[in-house]
Order: sequence, then structure tokens, then C-alpha cells
Amino acid sequence: MTAVIQLMNSNGLAFATDSAESFGTFSKNSAQKLFSLSGRQPFAFMVMGNGVYAPTGLSWDRIFYKYRLYFNSKFGRETELDSVEAYVASFTKFLQGLISDEENELAVRNDVVDWYTRSENSGILTLQKEL
Repeated sequence: MTAVIQLMNSNGLAFATDSAESFGTFSKNSAQKLFSLSGRQPFAFMVMGNGVYAPTGLSWDRIFYKYRLYFNSKFGRETELDSVEAYVASFTKFLQGLISDEENELAVRNDVVDWYTRSENSGILTLQKEL
């Protein structure tokens, strides 16, 4: 579970998040979940849940490092985009370029196996075998 807090008033806003993340059965309490862009960018991203973006197999830390490099080379370090939608479109396009079909298939397979092997789902698995 991730805790995310946003405080906002007429002067600005502030974000805060916890630092817990998990990779399957492993978890740690030192993860970064709030990522800002470099330069004059008035924009930040927050992530929740798993520490890895499944379709790429990359950690969020690594993805945002690569995105900062991409953004700075494409727009320039001091450039500000016109709208929130423009930042979302830029990041979405970047993410689509990272997706690996092999990593995505592996993530889906791991999720399915994990779901079926959980003890609370064992009755469902037994019922499906009988059908």
C-alpha cells in the first residue's frame, strides 16, 4: 500500500509519499516515489505500488532517470511545456518506447502464477481443474 499526500493552497502545493515498495515477496522501506524533472520544470510524477514498471522490467528510479535525459535532449533543460497534458503526452510517448514485449509477457505470466498460487485462491484453482 502507498500513502500519498497533496496539500494545496493559493500559493502553491506540496506532495509527500511513503517509501515502501515491493518486488514480489521482497519489500523495502527506502524507495523514492516522487520524481521531479530537472531544470525549471514545475512538474513532478508520483508512483504507487510496485517498484518496477512491468512492461519494461525497469525500476521507476531508472525510468525517471532515463526520462530526464530524454526530456532534456528533446526540449532542453530550461524549457517548460505549455500544459499538464503536454507533460503527460511526452511521458506516455517515452514509456511506449521502452516497452519490451518479452518483459511484458514475463510480467503477465508472473502475475498469473502468483495469483493462482496464493492460498486464498486455492479453491478457485481446484474448481477450475475439476471443470
